[in-house]
Amino acid sequence: MPAIKVDSAAIKKYQASVTDYEKQAAHEGNTSRAFANLLEESAREVRGWDLVREVSTRLNNGKTIRYDGVVRDQYLSYGYWEAKDSSDDLNTIIPEKIKDGYSTSNIIFEDTRRAVLYQAGAKELEADTRNPEQLARLLNRFFEYDISAFKTFREAIGAFKDKVREIGLTLQDRITAAHEHNPAFNKAFEEFHELCKKALNPNIAPAAIDEMLIQHMLTERLIRSVFELDDWKK
Repeated sequence: MPAIKVDSAAIKKYQASVTDYEKQAAHEGNTSRAFANLLEESAREVRGWDLVREVSTRLNNGKTIRYDGVVRDQYLSYGYWEAKDSSDDLNTIIPEKIKDGYSTSNIIFEDTRRAVLYQAGAKELEADTRNPEQLARLLNRFFEYDISAFKTFREAIGAFKDKVREIGLTLQDRITAAHEHNPAFNKAFEEFHELCKKALNPNIAPAAIDEMLIQHMLTERLIRSVFELDDWKK
């Protein structure tokens, strides 16, 4: 994983933006944009993740909380961000947020001048955000953190994609062989093709029917495996 450099464009832009914002009005809605841009650019650069802003989450107790930002890929959320303005006391705010149910698995609390990183339920690191070295160290620690279950999940996704591709090619070979050597299959295929012409598209091609069969067989296998329903068709 590439590291965020002290002199990275994202950090330089962040610090310049904070200076400009503070000349206008140093309140959360104003200065938080600078940190949001920093997280967004850094997440995309080092992990290929996105920053989704203002994400609401319903807790098990029915209460809804809202994060200022969540870094995630298409499957999972990997870290959280909470912004306060410089007039707030993070030492007071952070315990309140934790009590309210905010995740401490991997979260940054910041007030533009100071950032506090919590990981695995404990305070991990604190940084003066005006210090490029400290800020880069905190961001790298934030993006490097990997919940073991998430790592296993990503590995499983990669293996799953390869396996599905392999199974799909095998099924295609079997269907091709059935077309060439199995009269009973071809008779049933022709009847199904006619049904598809009437129900779906009068111009549907045989190759499209083959693709439908492959997808159906893959889906059936997934349902059986994931839900353990050996008799799910009964």
